[in-house]
Amino acid sequence: MGQQLPAHPGALTRLRQNKAVRQTTALFAKNVLVAWRNRWSTAIRLLAPLLFLALALVVQEALGANARRTGRIRDTPYSQAADVSSIPNCHTELFIFDKPCLDFFYTPDNNDTIKAIVAAVQKNNNPPIPDSRVKGFSSRAEADRFIQQRETYVLGGVHFSQSGTGQLQYIVQSNSTVPTFKGYIQSPNDFFQIPFISAIAREVSRHYLQQAGRTAEAATLQWQPSMTPFPHPKLSAGTAGYILPPFIFVACMFATISTLSMLVSEKESGLRQALQTMGLMQGSYWMSWWLYEAVMAAIAAWCIIGFGKWPRGVCLSGVALPVCMRAC
Repeated sequence: MGQQLPAHPGALTRLRQNKAVRQTTALFAKNVLVAWRNRWSTAIRLLAPLLFLALALVVQEALGANARRTGRIRDTPYSQAADVSSIPNCHTELFIFDKPCLDFFYTPDNNDTIKAIVAAVQKNNNPPIPDSRVKGFSSRAEADRFIQQRETYVLGGVHFSQSGTGQLQYIVQSNSTVPTFKGYIQSPNDFFQIPFISAIAREVSRHYLQQAGRTAEAATLQWQPSMTPFPHPKLSAGTAGYILPPFIFVACMFATISTLSMLVSEKESGLRQALQTMGLMQGSYWMSWWLYEAVMAAIAAWCIIGFGKWPRGVCLSGVALPVCMRAC
């Protein structure tokens, strides 16, 4: 009788008999068992996203309520015209208040025509602007150096230039920072830029009327511009897009702290050293932790998405889905 050859094990059997695979499987099962026995710790780790998303929802509601107080967000079915013909007092600016300031500056200060226009701007303003809140400079470079010293705050300025034919041109320079205080937003366009440009254009127009010999028209020039905001329905504050990612990141970092604590605990207790003495492979040890954390990260990601769908699902989950899959 012929001798029967031993059957060759299949690929799955060989994989099961592999030392690295067996060690990785056993260590992964160990991590799952430890997580099951520490139910409270595991539950807190998985429920942490609920807490942070709840905090994100509270912050979003608070910022949304604050933003809805502004005209840019709240319902504006009709608008009221506002006078923009006068340059405001610099002390009424939110950031300046009682600090030393100038209403405006101008360049150059060695031209009689420009001096006359600036004096008319001051005189015809409501109320008139005193000389103490207006300053002239010989050049734009000198004006920039004065602004950079920040000894005196300035709302803005105008730089005139005059061609050989006597034609006047000007450039308006102003600060475009938007001051905010307790939900109130002071638009630099409405507060200073538009009134300032209007006042300059008014006096330049008056100057050309006088040059043309139409002094009566120049003296009785009516210039009362007003601005009306565009009506619009109530808008969304749209704060979830930049509020939610930091909270999701913190929720994922909570799991990282838990994992590091477990790794340090195994190191300090000597468990890892004992397993290495009995033949543990370093690759199997770290692979087991990687697989365990990959599973936990997937569960945490779906928990974040699920918690984002409850109870304000559409708002939070639309941002949570792409963010949490990257963060976790």
